[in-house]
Amino acid sequence: MALLGAATRPAIAKQMNSWRLLPRDEHTTELYLTDYRHVRTEAVRSSKQAVEFTVHNLEHRPTTYHYTITASPEETNVESRIDADSFTLAPDQFAKISKPLAIATNGRVLVKVILEYTAVSPGGAAASPQTQLLHYWLAGRMPTEQKARP
Repeated sequence: MALLGAATRPAIAKQMNSWRLLPRDEHTTELYLTDYRHVRTEAVRSSKQAVEFTVHNLEHRPTTYHYTITASPEETNVESRIDADSFTLAPDQFAKISKPLAIATNGRVLVKVILEYTAVSPGGAAASPQTQLLHYWLAGRMPTEQKARP
């Protein structure tokens, strides 16, 4: 209890804060699949499905986010940009993004969401560029009626 009483005195609290002995607000951004339990891992070639992800701003300040969605077929490993955009979120605000994706291969495709923004890194004092990555594999297949043909 003596420590809490001392922390209420401005000079002592300031010194303890400079030594990083007092709790600090955590600055973070959450990036996740909107409904990870229903993410499709297989798609019929040329059919559309959605890439859906959510961003939650826990930075304690308005933050501008830039995202890029890419797809890379395993057979060629050539990355194609599906979509890119920017948005700003107020503190504790969410953004749910859903973009269509058409698979043009019968093989596996690596789907990536790259999120870039400027924020205070954990343990840091100044804002710096931050990047988060979310990815999953999607298997493309031929439509059933085309598979049955000789």
